[in-house]
Formats: sequence, structure tokens, C-alpha cells
Amino acid sequence: ADDEHKKIFASQYANIPHVYIAYSDDTAKGVFLNNASGLLDGLHTLYNAGVRKFGMITGQKDNVDAIARRETFLNFLDSNNLPHDENSVFYGDFFWPCEEQINDLFDAHPDVEAVICGNDIIAGRVYKIAEERGRKVGVDLSVLGFDDSFNAATMNPPLSSVRTDCVELGAEAFRSLMRVIRGDRIE
Repeated sequence: ADDEHKKIFASQYANIPHVYIAYSDDTAKGVFLNNASGLLDGLHTLYNAGVRKFGMITGQKDNVDAIARRETFLNFLDSNNLPHDENSVFYGDFFWPCEEQINDLFDAHPDVEAVICGNDIIAGRVYKIAEERGRKVGVDLSVLGFDDSFNAATMNPPLSSVRTDCVELGAEAFRSLMRVIRGDRIE
């Protein structure tokens, strides 16, 4: 949902103790994934394998996870003096096909060596479009996903993906909610 719809939804709960997952506003705090650590591990692994030409397809421009992943990606490129421009990151959608953005990335950077994906759904689309363009994932193109979904292991070749622990995220949200109910301050 966009920010306006999130605010409308959240306003219904303004007078009830609540904690958000991957969102926060004036009425409540939220718990968030650490988007940086696993992504940096994956980026360093690719870099150490000799990859120097990176591109990224991530989620919606205003999505908190997409923003964090984009910032981590660009900071990594900067810290390693790797080339990038305004066409190094394309915004798609975490849940809907984003073939146009993937094609735009391949058109802007036909020599891209690794595509970093905002999630495994996007990575699946990258596999498909790369194959249509004659690129072989795992041979002349590396793809890194995010979420380590069940489908990552079934892709051909299996997708390397940053693992997220949604169970722990939910547990932390519950622990935070209990602190809110007790009147404790949370960060």
C-alpha cells in the first residue's frame, strides 16, 4: 500500500496499543528487518568472485525495505569505487511482474554481471528475461534474491538469496507490543 492508504488504515488503531511490522508513524513504533547485513554479505561474495558491474531491481520507491536495500546497495558501490548511474537501480513491485523495469536495466547495462533483486519474486522474473535475452544465470550473469523463499531452492540454478527470518520478526513485534501494553517505552 502507498503511504496514504497506510495512514488511513493505521488511523483506525490510533487508540489501541499497537506495533507495526516494517512501518511506523506518529501513533506507534515498528519493527524492521535488518536489510543491510545479509545484503552486504551477498554483495561482498559477488565482489570477491570478480563481479564489478552491478544493477538492482527493487520494490516500490516509497517502501521502507526497498529504500534500505537501495541505500545499502549504493553505499556498497560507492565504498568499492564501482561505477553506477541513475540507471543502476530500477523500481518495480515486490508482488507484481516488473518485466519493464528488468528490460530497462538490461537495455541500460547490457554488460551487467550481477542483478541484485529486492525479493525472490523479482529474481524469478530476472531469470526468465535473462534467458529470453540469451544470458545464462550462473554462467554469465549472477542473480541475488532477498527473502530466501521456498521457490529459491527450486529455481534453475538454485537462487542465492538473503535469508529473512519472518518468524523472528513477528516474535519481536509481539514482544514489543507486550512492552507497549505494559507502558514501557520502545525504540
